Amino acid sequence: MHNGHKPVSLRISFRVPNMRLVQFGVVLALLCPK
Repeated sequence: MHNGHKPVSLRISFRVPNMRLVQFGVVLALLCPK
């Protein structure tokens, strides 16, 4: 169950780990290129 609009605090807390996931994906891509 989710609301139509997300709280700003939730967006910020979700944006931070999302950026880390992107950086982690880049590192994996550099370590083991396809």
